[in-house]
Amino acid sequence: MHLTEQTQSIIQLVWSRMLKLPDDRIESAPAGSRIEAGEDGAGALMLVRLFDRTVLYGPPELLARAHGLPDAQLVQESTLLDVARQHDVSARSLGQAELLYGDQASYTGLAPLHPEGTVVSHESEHLDALLTHSPADDVALSGLRKAEWAATLVTEQPGQPVVHRGTSAEAEGQSGNDAAAAGFSGHLPLAGAGWEVWHHMLGHVGVLTHPQHRMRGYAASIASVAVQEALDEGLIPQWRAALSSPGSARLARSLSFVPAGSQTTVVLSPEQ
Repeated sequence: MHLTEQTQSIIQLVWSRMLKLPDDRIESAPAGSRIEAGEDGAGALMLVRLFDRTVLYGPPELLARAHGLPDAQLVQESTLLDVARQHDVSARSLGQAELLYGDQASYTGLAPLHPEGTVVSHESEHLDALLTHSPADDVALSGLRKAEWAATLVTEQPGQPVVHRGTSAEAEGQSGNDAAAAGFSGHLPLAGAGWEVWHHMLGHVGVLTHPQHRMRGYAASIASVAVQEALDEGLIPQWRAALSSPGSARLARSLSFVPAGSQTTVVLSPEQ
């Protein structure tokens, strides 16, 4: 699968604007080149690779320190963090992530398939329940608290756990009891997905599955709903898969997302 030239152009346009560059700066750069985008007071040091082009963004003094280092080193979380901490000892890494995208062409014929016993909910209370009863780090990584559109996959019958093939009745009863103990009532939230709009053109997708209901296809099901909704709204779906979470990239590929590059980010202290 390939992204259309128009899709690639839009992705590069949005990232040019995100990194405070002229609109055509990334796309017009020669393949294999690196652009250094210095900004006084930048709150992060970031290396973005897109379609065989690289942008190093951050405060000019940090770009000067990194100037002689090759992209293959700077893309590593540890290297970028070392550079940042020469200037800001409190700098912290957000890690390295793969950037993947979808468009109408790559999603031709793809339709959401929901596991038996589940339905899609657009009720905010179901998403709120999922966010409340999921680990804080997972919630933050998903970005669903900032989503402009979101939906939740829930059990079809209120208060009933989903019966999974090959699972004993005793185990299923325990699953239901665990959910009840966690404070769920009504339809049980299983997974959620949504997107945040970037510069009116990209739909940055986030997905979250409740810890008790992982590895059952729920994330793929609800993510496909979010992706199709983004496409229907004229957005290009963007998926950021942390290298620390290889399952995220596998899920994106299963949904026909196409790898386009990577992002490594170190956050700087506000006073720097």
